[in-house]
Amino acid sequence: MIVLHNFYAYLPTSQNWAYKLVRHTPATKTLVYASEYLKTNFYSGDITYLNDGLPGLNDARRRYAEGRGWRERWLYGVLTAVEKLVLAYHKSAYLQELRHHRVDIVHSHFATVAIGKKNLIKRSGCRHVVSFYGYDYEMAPRADPSIMSAYRQLFVEADAFVCEGNNGARILADYGCPEHKIHVIKLGIEPGKVTPQVGNKDSGQLRLIQIANYTEKKGHIYSLRAFAKALPHCPGLRLTLVGSAKRPEDQLVAAEVVTAIERLGLSHAVELVASIDYSRLSTYLQDFDVFIHPSCYAENYDCEGGAPVVILDAQAAGLPVISTRHCDIPDEVLDQVTGLLSPEKDVEALAKSIVAFYNMSNDSYQRFSKAAVHHVASEYNVANSGEKLATLYKSLLAGK
Repeated sequence: MIVLHNFYAYLPTSQNWAYKLVRHTPATKTLVYASEYLKTNFYSGDITYLNDGLPGLNDARRRYAEGRGWRERWLYGVLTAVEKLVLAYHKSAYLQELRHHRVDIVHSHFATVAIGKKNLIKRSGCRHVVSFYGYDYEMAPRADPSIMSAYRQLFVEADAFVCEGNNGARILADYGCPEHKIHVIKLGIEPGKVTPQVGNKDSGQLRLIQIANYTEKKGHIYSLRAFAKALPHCPGLRLTLVGSAKRPEDQLVAAEVVTAIERLGLSHAVELVASIDYSRLSTYLQDFDVFIHPSCYAENYDCEGGAPVVILDAQAAGLPVISTRHCDIPDEVLDQVTGLLSPEKDVEALAKSIVAFYNMSNDSYQRFSKAAVHHVASEYNVANSGEKLATLYKSLLAGK
C-alpha cells in the first residue's frame, strides 16, 4: 500500500500532530507532496518528499494585483502568465509522480488542499481521502462561498473524509457529506516520548501556562482578562504565554496581548516566551501547575475544528487543563475530571476555574493530574490512530 499525503507546506512546528499521524500510519511506502519543507522540524528519512515547485509565486502576483502604475500592471501580467505555465507543468508532473510511484491512496490534509488536486486525483484512479482540521470547516467557505460548491463536488468524488472528533463529523453531515464516508480518527501523541509528572501543588501559588501561536481563536485575551480578575484573590499567581505571530494578520493579536498586559497591570505576573524546543516540551511543562487554553470562534469563524493537540501534550505531562466547550475540546478535556471547562469567551467562568485550582488541595490536584495522564494514554495514542487510518485505507482498496 503506497500512500501520498498532500500538504500545502510541510510542516510548521505548530502542526506536529500531522507529522506524527503520518509517521505512525503503516504503509508500504509513504510520500509527502508539498510546496515547501522545514527540514529542521518533523522531517524523517523514512518518508519520500516531493516538491510542487515555486512557493510564493501566487503571493507575489497578488502583490501587484491592485497596482495602478504601468510597471505594476506589467508585472502582474507577467507573473500571471508564468503562474499559468507553472501550474500546467506541475499538474502534469503531479500525475506523473502518482503514476511513477504507483500510488494507491492520496490523502489530502485540509479540504482546501484537496480542492486544488481533486480533478488530478480523479484522473489518476487513486483513492482519495480528505482530512478537515480547522479553518476549512467554516472559515474558508464563509470567506469564499464558491468553496462550498467545491466541497459538494468533493463529497461526491472523494472516497472518505476524516475528522478528529464528533464536532467535525456533525458539520460535514450538515453540509451534505454522506455519513458513510465520514470517519472519526483522533489525533494523538506519542505517550512513550512524554514523561508524566504527577506534581505537588504548593499552597499560595499557581503557575499557569498557555502554549499557542497568536491567533484570535486561541483566546489569549481571555486568558489575560481572567487572570487579571483572579489575581487579587490569588497571591503568587503567575502566567506564562508561549507563542509568536507567524502570519501578518496575527500581529494585531500579539499587539493586543502586549497592550492588555500593560493596561491590566500584569507585567510583574505574566511572562512572554517566543518559542520553546518542542522535543523538551514535557520537561518544560514540569515547571507549571495548570495548562490554560480558552479556544473560541474568531470573528471570521476560524475555529479549532477539533481540538488543540497541545492540550493532550499538557495532560500527558500531568497538567490539568482550564479550557472551553469549543469544538471537540470536551472530548480531550473531561470536565471536573482532567480539567475545568467553561463557555467560550466567558471571562468570569475562566477566572473562577483559575481560583478553584489555586485554592485546591494537593490531594484533589493530584487526582486531576493522574486522571489527565490516564485519559491521554488510554484514548489518544497516535499509534492507535495510525492503525485506524491504515485500516480505512485498506478498506477503500478492498472495495475497488
